[in-house]
Amino acid sequence: MRKILIPYASYGGGHLSAAKNIKEYIEENYEDTQVILFDYMRYINKVIDKISIKTYSEINTNIPWLWGKLYYHTQSPLFERIFSLSNKVISYKIARLFRLEKPDIIVCTHFFAGHICSILKKRGKITSKIGTVITDYGEDPYNEWITGHEFMDYIFVAHSGIKTTL
Repeated sequence: MRKILIPYASYGGGHLSAAKNIKEYIEENYEDTQVILFDYMRYINKVIDKISIKTYSEINTNIPWLWGKLYYHTQSPLFERIFSLSNKVISYKIARLFRLEKPDIIVCTHFFAGHICSILKKRGKITSKIGTVITDYGEDPYNEWITGHEFMDYIFVAHSGIKTTL
């Protein structure tokens, strides 16, 4: 039996919605396949997960222009280094889960999960195929989606505009 893990994050609902739809499609179209969804941020740390979800929701609902500014500025080299360092640190806990589950394929619907998987593959900690589903719909996807792309086996995009950009 093939095993597919789909890590997602609960920010805004889009990442979870994508994960559920992928799971449903696989289960309906592929026999002998086990699909497991898991909220990797909650798995890493429930307190940080709760705080970050609340913060995201409040900013996005009450001051959406601020979210746009934050999104834009997190594309800077400084933020990319911070994200890279934090993802390296939290990759150790995720690596334990992957060793236990032994997935054949990991399909990420959140950019941090894809980055973490690429770190683990680069270090030789996992041999699973890695796919990342870019859930951003704009023409210029967030840089974190493709950080470590050389260790990803598949990158799925919403439309040809993103494909052209990449």
